[in-house]
Amino acid sequence: MDERTGNIRVYEEILMYTVQHIESEYKYTFAQVFDSHLQPLTALNPGVGGGQKHNPLDYPEFVQAVHANEQGTLVYTYETAQAGKREIYMCFRWVPTDTSCETRYLIAVGVSRFTVNESIDRTVIYGAIAFIIVMAIFMSMAVVYVCRVGYIWEERKEGEKWRGKEM
Repeated sequence: MDERTGNIRVYEEILMYTVQHIESEYKYTFAQVFDSHLQPLTALNPGVGGGQKHNPLDYPEFVQAVHANEQGTLVYTYETAQAGKREIYMCFRWVPTDTSCETRYLIAVGVSRFTVNESIDRTVIYGAIAFIIVMAIFMSMAVVYVCRVGYIWEERKEGEKWRGKEM
């Protein structure tokens, strides 16, 4: 991208904007961009209960994993007074994926089982209720129609019960 645009900062700016958006919009998610020396390039927002989010560089298993692999996932335990004890599922990847680039960035995103919100959007709930009501009305009308026209079939003579049938 940098070669095509002639601007070497574009790639870094896009990465930082995207990760900062994840970090700010999803309060319970950790997202950070590091330079090749593992210096953070984006600021962290407050975490659960207003406390500070964890620093993955404090965990030796994370540091070892990012030095040994281009990408990966790992799980470690994190504890704060505000959030309590929880397991962090951390994913990381070095970008650009071309290892010959001299400037590379590490993207790290961490979530816990408390990060995922299992609620259904209210519009889906209201839509399902409206669909059920409409179908109930339709089914009731169909039953009434069948009951009202059913007597005609009963009144026909034995050989004339079906229309269009030649005898």
